[in-house]
Amino acid sequence: MVVASDVKREVSSAVKTRIDELIERRQEIVMPDVANEIANVLGRNPDFVRQAGEEYLRSAVYDHVQRVVARTRSIDYIAAGQTLMPREDFSEFANRSTNRLFDRWVEHVGDRSVLFLQMTRSDIDAAIEERLAVVKHHGDIVVLMAEVRTKLANDTMQVKDVFSADQLETMYSCIQDKSTQQPYI
Repeated sequence: MVVASDVKREVSSAVKTRIDELIERRQEIVMPDVANEIANVLGRNPDFVRQAGEEYLRSAVYDHVQRVVARTRSIDYIAAGQTLMPREDFSEFANRSTNRLFDRWVEHVGDRSVLFLQMTRSDIDAAIEERLAVVKHHGDIVVLMAEVRTKLANDTMQVKDVFSADQLETMYSCIQDKSTQQPYI
């Protein structure tokens, strides 16, 4: 008997294997080209198409919810308790609302999104930790890029003309160590 989780693993494995094969052959990766090629090859398999459709639907719903939550940080949505209200759908409420940033800010905390005004101390601690991890990662990448840039003499040189992947790994590791000892924030 075929179990749904087995099919999902097979679909995921098939996609990952195909992506790996495509990327190994290319000097430059153009996301739409890779996506189109995979869709053309794997789209001929009905089990794959069904499972991929289910996975896409879940992913699309999740992504849309994230976008809605992110929009709470703009003036297009108003938060009232746990309800997000588009201004055009709830104009009367919007007219009564102060519509200040933190009246509607929703913050990511672990696997939840919480209205900022309703966050607890432990929620804030978790949100700070998450944001600092992102800042550290991006900061480390920026420092690496800045160091690498200084070694590229002109706009035609490529990183591979100056550094090997091993050298970059070593540089990145040193940068990570330094930023752990002296955090950006």
